[in-house]
Amino acid sequence: MLVIISDLHLSDCSAGNHNVPETVFADWLNDILDLASHNTATELIFLYLGDIFDLIRTEYWFYDPPNNGLPTDPKNESFKLDDRPWGKRNINNNPDDITDNCRKRANIILDLIFKACNNQIAFLSGNLDKLSSDFKQNNEELVNTIQNKVNKLKINITRIYIPGNHDRLFLIDKNIENKILTALNATKQKVNEKHFYKNTDYGVVARHGHEWDVWNFEGFNKKQHINSINPALFKLTPIGDLITTELASKLPYQLYLNLQGKINNATLKTIYDHIQNIENVRPLYAAIKWILHQSQDPKAIANETIIKDELSNTISQVMDFFMNIPFVDHWIDKHDQWNIGFDEADTLQNANRILNFVSLNRIEQVIKLIDKYENVDSNDKYLKGAMIEKLLVDDIESERINYCIYGHTHSFNHVPIGIFKDGSEKIYFNSGTWRPVIYETYNKQGFIDVKEMTYLVFYNKNEDLFKNRINKGLSYETWSGKMLKRVR
Repeated sequence: MLVIISDLHLSDCSAGNHNVPETVFADWLNDILDLASHNTATELIFLYLGDIFDLIRTEYWFYDPPNNGLPTDPKNESFKLDDRPWGKRNINNNPDDITDNCRKRANIILDLIFKACNNQIAFLSGNLDKLSSDFKQNNEELVNTIQNKVNKLKINITRIYIPGNHDRLFLIDKNIENKILTALNATKQKVNEKHFYKNTDYGVVARHGHEWDVWNFEGFNKKQHINSINPALFKLTPIGDLITTELASKLPYQLYLNLQGKINNATLKTIYDHIQNIENVRPLYAAIKWILHQSQDPKAIANETIIKDELSNTISQVMDFFMNIPFVDHWIDKHDQWNIGFDEADTLQNANRILNFVSLNRIEQVIKLIDKYENVDSNDKYLKGAMIEKLLVDDIESERINYCIYGHTHSFNHVPIGIFKDGSEKIYFNSGTWRPVIYETYNKQGFIDVKEMTYLVFYNKNEDLFKNRINKGLSYETWSGKMLKRVR
């Protein structure tokens, strides 16, 4: 039995607490053990398909974390740009050449994630002894039930870790790699197999999927053959790292600093908490409206002009800093294909011009147009990638693969893409995400915050059996849903 999840984005909480509650992990593991028992699993393999830990979405690339490791109000920027993972203009000439301070800070951030997510990691690793005493005490019956099910299962349990883009430093720093594998009780993969997982017993090939994203995989090539990508390319710093940290994470941080003393602290904290969730807003163009949406805080309405003016100034300030980062300048030079039409470099340059010379209201209209463009067949490139996977073709009978799984997009997907000559199926899956998503309501009058969760389960021919059925073959099930849970 093979279980696949991805894109948990467990974080240190400095850029907002987006971590899924530990009780969700407990219920998930409890359900997985029930499936294993009910379907006569011969083994249990957990495949963690990238972006499980988020070393990028943090404010601690800007300033030092407090000694006790708990998030506090932002402090003035003190951690040097030179010591960030993208601090050198030509870092991709030698991706391992990050500074010692960068390595130390990355390890500190990972340690803080471990501290913030101790109980979540205990369930992912199966090390229930590491659960906090408070959680054990408050959930004693559930913890004991899970442990008893593990003991009764009596089959081999394996955990495999495939890094994505937000945990790319796994490939750069051996300490980070060892810490993650140890924390998850995961098996170390061979160097040339760290970026994908193949198991013919389950008919599965799985990748994080960012290989098809030009913004988040610097090794991307439109004519690439995904089975032949040089493993060294996964170490390269993509521009997406900087977009996440120097734009998405820095905007709420910088706005907080800029608004200090201009509005009362309670309203400031509310604005700060709201904007920290900007990456979770759907559709994207509603993000500006959502930042100002203060239905629970009437005082914010009186400060709307101040907030909106400062937000506009902060967006320009953050974007200006971003465009002057030496790495960004080098990236634009490399990607600016001036003689073959509109490219990614043009996108960044035009965004900078818009944000510096257009009003906030006009920015919202521009974002709306971009969002509509990006969402037209937004998963199509991943689906097309799955369709040309070398192993999903008829002429490789010895390594028959039926199922291609990617993560990265945060959108669950299940698409039948073909049939083999023998009638068996070829299917593309996306493993979705476990994270909050904020949706604007259909009538445009408000927002709701829900949590999404997806996991995939695959069975080999000796599992998930039916009575009197011989050579049942492969099978699978997917679970994807949304939850709205109010504070109790």
